[in-house]
Parts: sequence; structure tokens; C-alpha cells
Amino acid sequence: MYWVHGLNYGLGGIMGLIIIVLLVAVIIIFLRRNSFTNYSNRDNKDEAIEIIKKRYAKGEITKEEFDKIKADLS
Repeated sequence: MYWVHGLNYGLGGIMGLIIIVLLVAVIIIFLRRNSFTNYSNRDNKDEAIEIIKKRYAKGEITKEEFDKIKADLS
């Protein structure tokens, strides 16, 4: 009967280890997803600023409009 009791402790240890591994995996996925979002937003902002620079250079928008749009993006 002792070996059954010991087996239960062994399985509990394995289950605990599995839970810890799953929690670490969830944390890693969460951190990677958030860092990707930050890079993506930064790229979109840079692209938008390049567009307004081109529009300003072509004369499509005034200096005041350029400054206002740039401030809104920042």
C-alpha cells in the first residue's frame, strides 16, 4: 500500500512541473505579443510621418497642417 501513496506524490510532482512549464509558456507568449505590438505601432507611426513629409514637400499641406498632424502622431 505504501508504493501507491508514493506514486501519488510522484504524479503530483509531475503535474506541478507541467503547470509551471505552462505558466512560463503563457508569460513568454504574452511578452512576445506585446513587444511585437509596440514595434508594429512604431513602424506605422514612422510610415505616417514619411507620408506627411512627402505631402508637405509636394505642397499638398501647409506648414501648420504638417506640424499639427506630426504632433497628433507623436
